[in-house]
Amino acid sequence: MFTDFFKQNAKWIGAVAALLAFNVATFLLFAQPKLNHEAIQREQWQRISALQEETRVQMNRLLDDLRVVRDQNANLNRFYTEILGTRARQLDELLEETERLGRRHGVLPVQVRYSGAEVRGQPLEHFSMGFPLVGNYASLRFFINALERSDMFFIIDSVELAEPRQGEELEMRISVVTYFHRPMAREEEEL
Repeated sequence: MFTDFFKQNAKWIGAVAALLAFNVATFLLFAQPKLNHEAIQREQWQRISALQEETRVQMNRLLDDLRVVRDQNANLNRFYTEILGTRARQLDELLEETERLGRRHGVLPVQVRYSGAEVRGQPLEHFSMGFPLVGNYASLRFFINALERSDMFFIIDSVELAEPRQGEELEMRISVVTYFHRPMAREEEEL
């Protein structure tokens, strides 16, 4: 029965088979590559989207780091200008402060030696003062305490106590260090 049907409709069956073959060939030649291309593009778009999100997260982290660096830089500049100050602006105040503290505690520094030197690679100048003091134990102790609590930026580098002579007050030699802001030249900053 099938063979009879096939013989009677062979022409139509051949045409349908040819049309089907044409459709399959068209699909394989035109539609399938386009579908593959779309799948590849979708995959690339997903990768680009993931990369874009990763880049956005990195950028936000870098912006946070930049804010922190700017804040720290502002704090450092505030420290340089408000706490340390420049030698020209702060030296007189520094010497007046040591004299005022000494007078208040009865241990006036008579002979002050001081020296300054640049701190290499930093916008700082190291400044040291050394002076002998004479007084009783309590006044010397209060002077050191007042020096440490002063609003001026002092670092007590060393304290040497001399043997007291009989019936005389104590002799002490103190060395104090501070730093001044020394703005660096552009060439030095780049090195």
